[in-house]
Amino acid sequence: MISLIAVILQEFILSFYTADDHEKASDAEEVVQYFWDGLPSRGDRDWTLEEMTATCGLRRSQFSELLKVETGDSPIHYLNRIRTHRACELLKTTKSTIKEISEYCGFNSTQYFANVFKSYMNQPPSFYRNNLKSSFK
Repeated sequence: MISLIAVILQEFILSFYTADDHEKASDAEEVVQYFWDGLPSRGDRDWTLEEMTATCGLRRSQFSELLKVETGDSPIHYLNRIRTHRACELLKTTKSTIKEISEYCGFNSTQYFANVFKSYMNQPPSFYRNNLKSSFK
């Protein structure tokens, strides 16, 4: 089942590139770069490391190593950083609930979202939003 999902995801992501782009992405570094450049627009998906590596057609260790060189983060940390950034924007610009924002940003648990958010922003999402409100008064 996971291999079928991986194939579908790979075809989905590769559909964003033209044939010329795909030819340019012939080596592993470029494949990872294309994947990560497009990830912010797909950060709402519930990605797993296995899905990411399968999408790029790389081994888990190779993918993680290339990403670490490119971003300085592990794949999951980088994904969570993107999701947290998106959540900050939504907390600033919408009246959506924390639960809605967590789901929109790709977290399948509000508690996990709150923990990740706090680890990057040093405060829970509700405090972040309340601090924004009080700074505009």
